[in-house]
Amino acid sequence: VMNFLFYPEFFEQFLAGTHSFSDVMNAYFLRFCHRTLHSSPTGITFHDKDNRIRTILEDIGQENNKKQYGYIEYIRSRFAEILILSMRSIGPDSSPRGKSQCITQITEALNSNYPQKLHLSDFAQAFNYSVPYLSKKFKQETGMCFMDYLHRVRIEHSCNYLQSTNMPIEEIASTVGYDDRKYFNKIFKEHLNVTPSEFRRKYS
Repeated sequence: VMNFLFYPEFFEQFLAGTHSFSDVMNAYFLRFCHRTLHSSPTGITFHDKDNRIRTILEDIGQENNKKQYGYIEYIRSRFAEILILSMRSIGPDSSPRGKSQCITQITEALNSNYPQKLHLSDFAQAFNYSVPYLSKKFKQETGMCFMDYLHRVRIEHSCNYLQSTNMPIEEIASTVGYDDRKYFNKIFKEHLNVTPSEFRRKYS
């Protein structure tokens, strides 16, 4: 029996303080939307029939022992592979859902134009849907509501600015789409359980 314990920030520092498995699987680096994640996958068992996961774990163990240059990044990539293989194997209802064309276009717009003032009603009008219908459809296909998705994208980008630049926090807030620094601080702390200043001190 091999137990692989990890902190979510092992994948992405944006995930520091995250306790939800669905948050990890839907993180920026994976975007792995899964029906199974509407309920906790804890306790679900599957068999590694072709030994692919065992082979990856043994490979990870060797990398960890050798500690060659880039071994952490290598382990991170192999562990991401384990997560994906595991989610594929959880059960017949666990196959990942493809997004419909309209939801794909909306998420692409949010990922690209996140600093702008974006409203679900504008997309509903563009696709000729009612707002309640599109809101429900968006949550079904992404696992989160429209504003939560937009906040997540903005906070992810703000983390990059906090780590890689010396920009003032107020300027970062404005750059990612928040005119009010207090509101930015509130949303940031709701997602990461730390303030932007604390995040910068800890991770930059």
